Amino acid sequence: LDEALYIGDRVLVLTGRPASRVVSVPIDLPRPRPRGIRLSDHFLDLKRQISQTVAGPAPRAPQISNELT
Repeated sequence: LDEALYIGDRVLVLTGRPASRVVSVPIDLPRPRPRGIRLSDHFLDLKRQISQTVAGPAPRAPQISNELT
Protein backbone atom coordinates (compact mmCIF):
# COMPACT_ATOMS: atom_id res chain seq x y z
CA LEU A 1 0.00 0.00 0.00
CA ASP A 2 2.83 2.41 0.81
CA GLU A 3 4.35 1.88 -2.62
CA ALA A 4 1.00 2.33 -4.38
CA LEU A 5 0.50 5.63 -2.54
CA TYR A 6 4.06 6.74 -3.22
CA ILE A 7 4.20 6.06 -6.96
CA GLY A 8 0.53 6.01 -8.02
CA ASP A 9 -1.96 8.65 -9.04
CA ARG A 10 -4.92 6.64 -7.76
CA VAL A 11 -5.54 3.43 -5.86
CA LEU A 12 -8.33 1.05 -6.79
CA VAL A 13 -9.78 -1.22 -4.12
CA LEU A 14 -11.36 -4.34 -5.61
CA THR A 15 -13.65 -7.06 -4.29
CA GLY A 16 -12.81 -10.75 -4.42
CA ARG A 17 -13.54 -12.86 -7.47
CA PRO A 18 -15.12 -11.86 -9.69
CA ALA A 19 -13.41 -8.56 -9.10
CA SER A 20 -15.35 -5.35 -9.16
CA ARG A 21 -14.28 -1.92 -8.04
CA VAL A 22 -15.22 -0.90 -4.51
CA VAL A 23 -13.63 2.53 -4.58
CA SER A 24 -11.14 4.63 -6.53
CA VAL A 25 -9.04 6.90 -4.34
CA PRO A 26 -7.19 9.74 -6.08
CA ILE A 27 -3.69 10.24 -4.70
CA ASP A 28 -3.37 14.00 -4.63
CA LEU A 29 0.20 14.21 -3.36
CA PRO A 30 2.67 16.62 -4.97
CA ARG A 31 5.05 15.48 -7.70
CA PRO A 32 7.87 14.74 -7.59
CA ARG A 33 7.26 13.04 -4.26
CA PRO A 34 10.02 13.44 -1.73
CA ARG A 35 10.87 10.40 0.38
CA GLY A 36 9.75 12.17 3.52
CA ILE A 37 6.18 12.43 2.23
CA ARG A 38 5.55 8.94 3.64
CA LEU A 39 5.58 10.52 7.09
CA SER A 40 3.20 13.37 6.22
CA ASP A 41 -0.25 13.58 7.79
CA HIS A 42 -1.94 13.51 4.37
CA PHE A 43 -0.07 10.37 3.26
CA LEU A 44 -0.93 8.63 6.53
CA ASP A 45 -4.59 9.70 6.25
CA LEU A 46 -4.82 8.25 2.73
CA LYS A 47 -3.19 5.03 3.93
CA ARG A 48 -5.62 4.76 6.86
CA GLN A 49 -8.64 5.43 4.61
CA ILE A 50 -7.62 2.77 2.09
CA SER A 51 -6.68 0.24 4.79
CA GLN A 52 -10.11 0.62 6.40
CA THR A 53 -11.80 0.16 3.02
CA VAL A 54 -9.80 -3.01 2.33
CA ALA A 55 -10.58 -4.39 5.79
CA GLY A 56 -14.29 -3.75 5.27
CA PRO A 57 -16.83 -3.41 8.03
CA ALA A 58 -16.09 -5.05 11.34
CA PRO A 59 -17.66 -8.50 11.58
CA ARG A 60 -20.80 -8.65 13.66
CA ALA A 61 -20.76 -10.63 16.87
CA PRO A 62 -22.88 -13.77 16.72
CA GLN A 63 -26.34 -13.43 18.25
CA ILE A 64 -26.75 -15.45 21.44
CA SER A 65 -30.16 -16.82 22.12
CA ASN A 66 -31.55 -16.77 25.64
CA GLU A 67 -33.76 -19.73 24.89
CA LEU A 68 -33.00 -23.05 26.54
CA THR A 69 -33.17 -26.09 24.33
